[in-house]
Amino acid sequence: MLNLSKSERQVILFLFGCAILGLGLAFIKNYIPREDVSINSAKIDLSTREPVINKKVNINTDSSYELCELPQIGPALAKRIIEHKNRYGPYRRTEDIRSVKGIGDSKYNIIREFISVE
Repeated sequence: MLNLSKSERQVILFLFGCAILGLGLAFIKNYIPREDVSINSAKIDLSTREPVINKKVNINTDSSYELCELPQIGPALAKRIIEHKNRYGPYRRTEDIRSVKGIGDSKYNIIREFISVE
């Protein structure tokens, strides 16, 4: 049939074995259902988590690090809060934070109990 040496037959047999093993692993991975919980199936709503804040955050004097401790406030929004204060002056009431882009009524209602201007 084919005129192959012993070492060539061994290489072909080895490659054939690797291909069969790879197909077997692919079958197990794709077609055998797992009983464990996958990360993709877990849905976590971070907006409902209870924030861990021991004191109110002063939106006029605290740093962006402290602002980031507020629920739904990340580094970009904390930066906008500080930039708005620097540009237009200190906030007189906590409601004034709603004039910052990205903080509407719904976000304000989440953070209002954790912020102060005093």
